[in-house]
Amino acid sequence: MKIDIILINYIITENDAIFIMKYLFEVNSTFCKPIYMYCDENISVEEFIEDVTVNIEIRTDYIRDDIIDIFVQNLSGLMSIPRLKVPIKEFMKKNSDYFRQWAGSLERNIHKIYIMDKHYLKNPKINKVETAVVEPTINVKQIIKFLIPI
Repeated sequence: MKIDIILINYIITENDAIFIMKYLFEVNSTFCKPIYMYCDENISVEEFIEDVTVNIEIRTDYIRDDIIDIFVQNLSGLMSIPRLKVPIKEFMKKNSDYFRQWAGSLERNIHKIYIMDKHYLKNPKINKVETAVVEPTINVKQIIKFLIPI
């Protein structure tokens, strides 16, 4: 079953409608199932990192001190997401090798980010090479249920 969702806010003024895009992220870690969250295109990268941290604190037993790094990856490498005051939209555009362009269906528009935590670094049993590149299966129904509780 294919479900297409466009996450957009509409702000209507007297003369014009302003469209604000929402970006959907899958936050992957070694300590829990992926967390799905979305953010407004105009929030700063710094605010985005804070949102990710708060989501992890709310949905897991981890606290912000357990998080060492938040990063993205592509086929050729990794990039830490720095705490910048620039809008996430601009950051993603400048680093388009790591973030997908809008491509129609929900599955193709989820931006995957990864969390490096203290447990991951301390646990020798975790195969660090494998966990860095594992792509979890995306179940669209679960994502929609998570984002839009009925």
